[in-house]
Amino acid sequence: MSTGTQGALGETGRFDAAVIGFAAECPHVPELSHMVVPGARVYAVGALADVAASDGADQRNIDEAFGALAQACRRDGLAWSGHLAVASAEVLPRLTRSPRMGMFRRPVSEAIDRLILSVRTASPFASEAVRPGACRLARRLHPFRR
Repeated sequence: MSTGTQGALGETGRFDAAVIGFAAECPHVPELSHMVVPGARVYAVGALADVAASDGADQRNIDEAFGALAQACRRDGLAWSGHLAVASAEVLPRLTRSPRMGMFRRPVSEAIDRLILSVRTASPFASEAVRPGACRLARRLHPFRR
């Protein structure tokens, strides 16, 4: 990373790391080579719907997207550095007023913190999948559903 007024962009106007985010229902592998320097680290965050309630298509889509992104990185001389899959991501907006490290948001918050640490220290991220809260979250959001 360069210093001074150029910041993370450096002299070439390209980044030395990228974090790509996408939803499972519309995975898209962007063309990165014009945005990052050769050898740049690439991380990904994917949002999935409730895996238990779906037919598994989201999981397949996101796995394929992560695989395609890793393959594109290898092809373009970039360093695939891991991914984070967030299941039941559709409930996160409803939790914006709950504490960041409260019972419902803690698993996602901690995983994002680990991803940020990896990006900031130029380290690989141990790919993982997380979801907000447990059964109590479902009861809170859908009190009449059993």
